[in-house]
Amino acid sequence: MKIINSFLVVLCLALNACASQNVQEANLMYVSLNKNRSMARLFFKSDVDFSKVIDEKKGQSIGSRTVQCSLTDDVDFTPGHSLQYFLEGKLSGNEGQDSVGFIYFSDLLFALSDEENEKYRVNKKIHGMVLKDAFKAMIVNREKIPCKVVVTVVYGPPYMSKIMYVPSKDLIDSFFNK
Repeated sequence: MKIINSFLVVLCLALNACASQNVQEANLMYVSLNKNRSMARLFFKSDVDFSKVIDEKKGQSIGSRTVQCSLTDDVDFTPGHSLQYFLEGKLSGNEGQDSVGFIYFSDLLFALSDEENEKYRVNKKIHGMVLKDAFKAMIVNREKIPCKVVVTVVYGPPYMSKIMYVPSKDLIDSFFNK
């Protein structure tokens, strides 16, 4: 009986995951990066309207909508997995639509995983400028930075776009050269 119950639970979870993923994986297209105070404002286009990736009939609602960019070789953006060094920002509203799709922006900030943040907090000798230089060194050595839109869904699996690549040079210009 336990085997049948376990099987039914797994089957229900799998069916819910499949049913919730009826929206296509968004293709993102990089547009530009501009300095916005201490952040970089990333503009991009999407062929999916991110406000419509949920199924309200199933009681789903959007928990959060973020843009995440990995500064390492780690491109696992799934919730629950922690990127070590990354950029993150709230996905801000649809700025309009053109023939390619929907236009969005996000104000990106540098971030550390909880584990890395704890290391820097414990070692009080590390100054903010040292950390800024470390982030710059990570970007300078790369041609492009992988980014994704991640939408957490209440009562459903997260929605993630395809990877969009942001030119490192534009990121350096936005954060460090102006």
